[in-house]
Amino acid sequence: YFGLNIPISPSGASQRYPDLTIDESGNIHVVWVAISGSSKNVIYSLSEDNGATFIDAIQINYFNNHVEAFAGAGPRIRTRGDEVFIIWADSREGYSNTSIYMSRSGNGGITWEEEWKVSDQPHFQLYNDLEIDELGKMHLLYYNFDAGLGFSNVRYSSTEPGGVEFSTSSTIGVTDEDQEPCDCCAPDMDVNNNGDVYIAY
Repeated sequence: YFGLNIPISPSGASQRYPDLTIDESGNIHVVWVAISGSSKNVIYSLSEDNGATFIDAIQINYFNNHVEAFAGAGPRIRTRGDEVFIIWADSREGYSNTSIYMSRSGNGGITWEEEWKVSDQPHFQLYNDLEIDELGKMHLLYYNFDAGLGFSNVRYSSTEPGGVEFSTSSTIGVTDEDQEPCDCCAPDMDVNNNGDVYIAY
């Protein structure tokens, strides 16, 4: 049984590709993309009363109108204690140089830091996913494409427990030319209590 639908997003633009997570205190954190014409921006809202009400939605990306998102390729949101993290694909350096960016809130979603790039490849990245394990280690996944937008591999990277910097030494190609997934379908990732990483594509 589900209750009444609760509106979260403001009117005036197309609101798409939502993702949500619930933190240790039961607060609900929601992210989505607001689309107005060709402009796309990452929008966030928070409920501290089990979804009965939500705070006024705020834009997360500091650099306007270059978010890349469509079915299966929207932003992802995760929490770690009082920290909230959002990742998304961003084409501020040109569409053929789309990269994965992250923003962090250190106070439960009230204020947000300016975003920074977390993918480490030179051309085009999309279909991002993020998980945080029991030790506070973040795990990042995305598809990587070459200069001609041909599929290269699935990339994985991680941080130290409690960290925010993804190690380039742990960034590896999960697949090769004999294991190419459908390169227009998003992967999924999860991490169990032992820190084992599972990727489906």
